[in-house]
Amino acid sequence: MKYLRSIMLSLALLTGISTGASAASPVTVTIDGELQKYTQPALIVEGRKLVPMRPVFEKLGAKIGWNQEAQSIVVTTGETRVELKVGSKIAKVNGVEVELDIEPLLVNENTLVPVRFVGEVTDSKIDWIEAEQRIVITTKSDDSKTESAADDQVLMSASSGQKIVKIEIEKVDGTRSTGNAILIREGLFVTTANLLDGATTAQVVLENGQTYSVQGVVVSDKDLDLAVVKTDELTDLVPVSTGSAQFAKMDESVSVLVADRKEAQVVSGVIRGFEDGAESLAISAELPKTSAGAAVMNDQGEVIGILTGQQSEAGHVAVSLDRIEPWLQEELAQDFTELSASFPAAQLATVSTQAQEELVARLGAEHTAISTAAGKFLLGKWSMRTEDGKIVITSQIDANQYLDYVKNFPKIKSEVEKQAQSIAELLTEQLPSQAITLQVSYVKDFAFKPKSFGAEEVENRDGKWWVTHPILSINIGEQTDTIVGP
Repeated sequence: MKYLRSIMLSLALLTGISTGASAASPVTVTIDGELQKYTQPALIVEGRKLVPMRPVFEKLGAKIGWNQEAQSIVVTTGETRVELKVGSKIAKVNGVEVELDIEPLLVNENTLVPVRFVGEVTDSKIDWIEAEQRIVITTKSDDSKTESAADDQVLMSASSGQKIVKIEIEKVDGTRSTGNAILIREGLFVTTANLLDGATTAQVVLENGQTYSVQGVVVSDKDLDLAVVKTDELTDLVPVSTGSAQFAKMDESVSVLVADRKEAQVVSGVIRGFEDGAESLAISAELPKTSAGAAVMNDQGEVIGILTGQQSEAGHVAVSLDRIEPWLQEELAQDFTELSASFPAAQLATVSTQAQEELVARLGAEHTAISTAAGKFLLGKWSMRTEDGKIVITSQIDANQYLDYVKNFPKIKSEVEKQAQSIAELLTEQLPSQAITLQVSYVKDFAFKPKSFGAEEVENRDGKWWVTHPILSINIGEQTDTIVGP
């Protein structure tokens, strides 16, 4: 039962019967340095490396059998017994039923299983040399002889082709910063969103000194701290090999490749914790300050995460690359030439502080109240700031008048909308081509937690419950959206 948990995780990798195997890439396999020859070669299917089950297991000392009564394949090694059925999602590990995500893959009458599964069952080390498209399997007895060489090959594979690079950024306030980025598709690099906050220009710098100008940000999520940038031209480089952090284990060794140095630096680390399942990893390692955006690799040379600039009690926080999969399927699925990219903060650089102050003063003078047939609802505390590449303008309705505003809203809605339109026209006139958000809110503190507002509108500060409830919102971008409410 020593490897029961690991085997159960590995079983989830089993690839189902699929016609997609015809488009898979063949790879070679070595076991303890000896090149293997199979009638059915190992394959890469949907990013997963699969090997023919019988010859690999038998070479590693496992026994393959057939349970006639259960109609299942039986793999026995040491104290571990695994039963599998082609076409079934149910497997048994030492008698314990495990539900697979998909069935085992049958190709040319050969059963193929993920090589990581083989490693877990036989306690062997698995490495991947991308430049040679080769799987390297090392048994425990031979591991000490080849560990250093295999590690060097894995790291060379990760850095070859200039896949993990330095990114240099110039910001709206005139400062400069550097970090790391990872090539995930031709011309597309993933890095941290916080690193790009306020960026107006950027370039990626390869290890050989070649540079590519960055056109802008294609997609970004500050909560995830991930962003994807697009270069002005295709990079003609091979993207990194990626793996899933879902199969990472506590205390598993990883390597962190930091490109933001005079020479690429490889730092050994250990996984010390998980957050939100395996969506974030805590890495214990001695890392340089400029490690934001660095790649976290497993022992197969696959990138499974990207370092943020944050730290938890357990170590440096890395975001799983699994989190960008929805982007790859949606926002980034278009042809490279059709992908839209920009630096929102670049437009802010053209708006002087004086111009912003003048606009706030004008709003405060011309829009002192929402004027309606039911009376005037006073506005105040106009302010402006920049956030996530946008100009954000806020104001507050007189808290003492809010209940009257709510009571009369059905009758005055059209008048409120008309004034909102007037404000929107003023903003587009004064700040053309700018991304702007304006919000007028009801703001008040309570001694108790009010229940009539959304959870995101209520915050506890210094023992009081503060409500910030928007009653008017204007968003100006490619189009103008206006929302009013009670």
